[in-house]
Amino acid sequence: MTSDSLLAHLAWRFPGATEDIATEALSYILCKQEGARTALADLLRSGGADPEPMDSFDTQRVYQRSKKPDLVAFSEGREVLLVESKFWASLTSQQPNGYLRLMMKDLPDAKTLLFVAPKARQDELWKELREQAGKEFQVADERAANGVLSATVDSGGHLLMLTSWHTLLRRIEHSGTDVDGNLRQLRGLCTPACDDVPLPSVDATDDSEELSKVDHYKAFLGDAVTLAESRGIIDTKGLSYGGPGYGRFFHFVNAAGERFAGAYAWVGFNFARIESPFFLFFLSTGSDAKLVEVRAPMAGELDRDSHVSIPISARAGYAYVREEVVGKLKEIRDRITVIG
Repeated sequence: MTSDSLLAHLAWRFPGATEDIATEALSYILCKQEGARTALADLLRSGGADPEPMDSFDTQRVYQRSKKPDLVAFSEGREVLLVESKFWASLTSQQPNGYLRLMMKDLPDAKTLLFVAPKARQDELWKELREQAGKEFQVADERAANGVLSATVDSGGHLLMLTSWHTLLRRIEHSGTDVDGNLRQLRGLCTPACDDVPLPSVDATDDSEELSKVDHYKAFLGDAVTLAESRGIIDTKGLSYGGPGYGRFFHFVNAAGERFAGAYAWVGFNFARIESPFFLFFLSTGSDAKLVEVRAPMAGELDRDSHVSIPISARAGYAYVREEVVGKLKEIRDRITVIG
């Protein structure tokens, strides 16, 4: 599957930039389209809010030197809503509590903190948001209505909300908003990474199709690595993308977050391979003995190049295939000896 969306093409070319690109596009549409602002207000009402009219929006505005909400909505110059855009990146140290504290202390008119994330991530992310907020605030009155999850935070009328990109964009499309090229661009960016759209076929031969396919797989790999890291399976700090084909160097880590002492790994794809395009191999940071030690439990799966193939369901949806890759990484981590 490829997309005609320029935004999607750019996001796939620059893994890690998807959230920022989507946020800028959403802000542009909200600024230009009254119907989009109406749709956002109706969505907030589904979560129990009583939103003020929103007349302008800004992205990446910095507060208190370190807090930088993805999107801020204003009403006559007053901040009335904070929005955090998520795809598969883990929550930052400020999410959600740093932004809740910001609202309560410095933004008296901002009563709602809204997260927008893929539908496939809703249950897990909502649980994490509730748990984090509960460490510092009283979280109560949870509700779920019309694709919006919400809860009250403390007694000052503040709300924590979560919805999906699909729900938000569908509401904008059905609100009377002009479904112009801008909205189609944003939909084209969000759909491949959020819904059950399959990855491009691995056996396409057309050159233009091949280029789009590689771009898409790059973004997919970035999402998979981010998810694996957020689950404490791997650690990428200090390591980079590269290698044979296209991939990511990383360390496996144990339950305590400790890296392998004598070996690190690479996971990625290469369409020149006859087997599964996704594969993994180990590298040594010290003695070859350490490398032999971590390879030993995988002996039955190593090919002649000491690679471990990672099979994927080519016709399954994006989120399902990502879980396959992350699940295989966890299986490998669990099978090999973690050296403190």
